[in-house]
Amino acid sequence: QLLEEVSPEKAADLLEEMAPDEAADVLGELPHEAQQELLVGECNLRDLLLADPAARLATIAREPPATVEPKARLRDVAAAVAKYNLVSLPVVDERGVLQGMVTVDDILARVIDA
Repeated sequence: QLLEEVSPEKAADLLEEMAPDEAADVLGELPHEAQQELLVGECNLRDLLLADPAARLATIAREPPATVEPKARLRDVAAAVAKYNLVSLPVVDERGVLQGMVTVDDILARVIDA
């Protein structure tokens, strides 16, 4: 089943089934991807909780305010997170395929280790 066809209630259930550290990484911004894993939108936990249970993620997802490429500089990643007040930021390749998420915790860990 495509993630975009999942109901908000099912998405919340999937989060509950995750290990706490995995769920924490996606709670800020839940990526929403199509069959080819292209990032097509996102929704946050608030969106899921307030959505009509009969809705599908495709109807409540919105375009992410920012994305970064895998080789983005730490300064650029931190600037995007700060500019849009994000908890996490999608990482996409040149084709727009979702590669992962960078969280505020990831950024802080890099800054502290520097």
